[in-house]
Amino acid sequence: MNSDLAIVALRVLVVDSNLVVRRGLMSMLEAGGHLVAGEATDAPSAVRLVQTLRPDMVLLDVRMPGQSGMELLASLVSHTRVLIVTGVDSPEVIDQALRAGATGYLVYGQFTSEELLDAVAATAAGRPKLSPVAVEALVANLRSGRVRPTRSATTTAAHGLSRREAEIMEHVVRGQGNAQIARTLYLSEKTVKNHINHINAKLGTRNRAEAIACWLGLAGPAEQAGPGQRPVPVVRHLGRPDHRLS
Repeated sequence: MNSDLAIVALRVLVVDSNLVVRRGLMSMLEAGGHLVAGEATDAPSAVRLVQTLRPDMVLLDVRMPGQSGMELLASLVSHTRVLIVTGVDSPEVIDQALRAGATGYLVYGQFTSEELLDAVAATAAGRPKLSPVAVEALVANLRSGRVRPTRSATTTAAHGLSRREAEIMEHVVRGQGNAQIARTLYLSEKTVKNHINHINAKLGTRNRAEAIACWLGLAGPAEQAGPGQRPVPVVRHLGRPDHRLS
């Protein structure tokens, strides 16, 4: 990241019923220069702490005792941004979580501590951050017809995407690589790569996973705060240990 970006310590609430997992997440957050605003083990305490502490974001496991993680998610997203961090990799659950308002979805064993911190920064800015299995779930649902892009022509134009860029995005969400897109549209791979770079810049995303989630309407462009949320500046992290949660 650029050295001139402001260093911002985010206040994060960690919600997980597993003590070992909570402490692991809290340790990585603190090592990255963030503040753990609190921790919760169930839905009632999570809702209470979000309302009283007003954290910048929540790390949430979808497996919660009592009230389901999805019901809890619906209660939290009106107050703050939510990043799902869980062991559940079911395509149905991933789809439900993103449609219920989660900004990102990480699966244990598929991210390093550095990637967790990147996801925290992305979530604070309103950018989607997804584990590979979450992207696969989105693409699978798209192919099956269970998910359809919700971007209208008006919204696409508002982001400044050209007709060609919109066409390329339709191929990206179907899981096609640059070479396949190039063959289909009779373009060079370099031209396709340039278009994808322009798409990321216009959507405020940084990779194909984020662009797919944004295009499918499961996450909005960066830097937009939702209802009851405070806009959060760009973040540069201080430290990034490279151990992995599994």
